[in-house]
Amino acid sequence: MTVSWDEVPCNGRNGPITGYYLTYTNITSNTSYTVNITGGDNRIYNLTGLIPYTNYTVSIMPYNYNMTGPARQEMQITAKSISRPVVIADLIVHARTPTKINIVWYPPTIPNGIIIVYEIRYRGSTSTGPYNITNTTNTYYSIVGLMPNTSYTIGVRAYTSIGPREWTNRDYTTAKIPVIEIFSITKLNFTAVRAEWGSVPEASLYTIYYESTSSSSRKKRQVETGMRIFPGDTTEGLIGGLDPNLNYLFSISTSFNVNGIVYEGERTQPIPGVTLNPTIVSSTLSIITVTGSLTIDTIQEATYSTVMKPILPVIEEFPDDVRSEEGHQVLFEVKVKVRGNSKPSFNWYHNGEPVTDDYTHELRGDGSLLLVSVEEKHKGTYRFVANNDAGTVSQQVVLTVAVEGSDESRLLHGDSSSAKIGMIPVDKFGEFVAKGHAKGNEGFRNQFGMLDSGESEHTVTVGLTPSNKLLNRFANIVVYDDNRITLRPMSGHKDCTNEYINACFIKDYSNQYQYIATQVDSLNGLKDIHVIDHHFQ
Repeated sequence: MTVSWDEVPCNGRNGPITGYYLTYTNITSNTSYTVNITGGDNRIYNLTGLIPYTNYTVSIMPYNYNMTGPARQEMQITAKSISRPVVIADLIVHARTPTKINIVWYPPTIPNGIIIVYEIRYRGSTSTGPYNITNTTNTYYSIVGLMPNTSYTIGVRAYTSIGPREWTNRDYTTAKIPVIEIFSITKLNFTAVRAEWGSVPEASLYTIYYESTSSSSRKKRQVETGMRIFPGDTTEGLIGGLDPNLNYLFSISTSFNVNGIVYEGERTQPIPGVTLNPTIVSSTLSIITVTGSLTIDTIQEATYSTVMKPILPVIEEFPDDVRSEEGHQVLFEVKVKVRGNSKPSFNWYHNGEPVTDDYTHELRGDGSLLLVSVEEKHKGTYRFVANNDAGTVSQQVVLTVAVEGSDESRLLHGDSSSAKIGMIPVDKFGEFVAKGHAKGNEGFRNQFGMLDSGESEHTVTVGLTPSNKLLNRFANIVVYDDNRITLRPMSGHKDCTNEYINACFIKDYSNQYQYIATQVDSLNGLKDIHVIDHHFQ
């Protein structure tokens, strides 16, 4: 900033003016600086190193050979004119859960002053009531206490000492309450079972429902229903008081408590009946008494019954979610480990309905399911259930069927645009191959020239290890070793055991913020992303 002043009046000089003392003071910090300007004609000075949008006072004191004159009356100046900031351009969601949305934003590109606070407001997108308003000095904020699967209008604006500019508004939706994917029932005795399930972050409670049915020629068909509620910080619970003569179906749901209102998510598909009657194995012991003449005197027989405790089957291998086009085969291949003599039975359920062995479904003896030729009606959730006398274990997989010309079909072909894929008709395939081979395979070389030949200096050895290979959403998309994210164990997240996930860490993305690009489509993957989120913060 340039400061200039008038010369001292002739009748007040008391001799020639030989210089000036210029003093400027930061009003906020009360810090003063004095500059000695020699020469009576030097009446202009450039102040540098000032703090933007800060008020200063400036005073000039002339002097001559004999004495120093009085200071001129102080004048207040501002290093840069303060006004309202421009609107915030980038308001994005960093993470969301069923009851929380984390937002981040960049400071205004033209602040027009020191930003003293950011104001945040939010309400339901369909609401006409007042906004909830809060503020922060950070460029991020976590909005909590929201309703699951609900759209909210969220606004942010910046304040200077002059005031705010207009709101920047965006509509964002909270996540749906997830359906628990891992759920098993283990029989403890004739009247009790133990339920175990995968945890859902920030859940308030879990509800296990059970229903039993039994029929007999001597009595009417009877049905017993019930439920048990367990706190959100546990992943197992006991259910007692069951009737050993009944067969039971079990399902579980997750709930979130928001300001005293409980929001319950979708139940899992019911796990088929657990038989509570014990398995009896009989053996006969013969006692033979022999006389001195080696003749058999008597034979005594006694039968003893013992209860052999059955062992729950273990699902060792299970497929990830599958995307396929119409007309293709899809094999849900499973591997179940069986211990003991209690051989399990296998069942599949499609969107809650039992899958039967017919012309479109092949139920294999090892529990695997083959869809001979998928159609759009086959899409949805498939739950596999293995059941023996010890209890029931289950897992589910989602099948997405892409109809020709749909978004899913374009995605499978690597085309995310809205243009229709140029499919090759069957009767034109020979011509397509011939053209590709023409001129020394020039067509095929051009088509596949951009693919990685495997000679890249970037290695992918970690992603292709047996334990990590299952974590890749697509077999042909593996993260480079030097880009992968390593997950370190965290207290309270014992279920996040993977040291690798198909995700890339991009340093200094968008200049100020770092970014994680990832592929995940399972609950276990979401748990790992939750851990990544903690590392990232």
